Amino acid sequence: MIKLVEIFPSRSKAATSLSRKEVIESNKYSLRELYINPEKIVYIKDWDRPESLIFPEGLDKRQLFSHIEIEAGMHSKGITVVGHPQEIFKKINEKS
Repeated sequence: MIKLVEIFPSRSKAATSLSRKEVIESNKYSLRELYINPEKIVYIKDWDRPESLIFPEGLDKRQLFSHIEIEAGMHSKGITVVGHPQEIFKKINEKS
């Protein structure tokens, strides 16, 4: 397992769920740590952040991000993490 930091759309504490449109149109993001199994990674690519993105407090605006597609049974799940794809690839190879 490797530890990464995910950047994800924030939601109002009052909202129990968001519609797909609300998630897509959200411009405020938060961070959380997560652990993933590197054997389940399908691909990693650059993430072009939205121009309107409101960065979490303390995150440098020059920070680069990666989109990772993870195998999840018959489907896949996409997550966006802090770090350039080369940094993520290096982290994966250090664990092998």
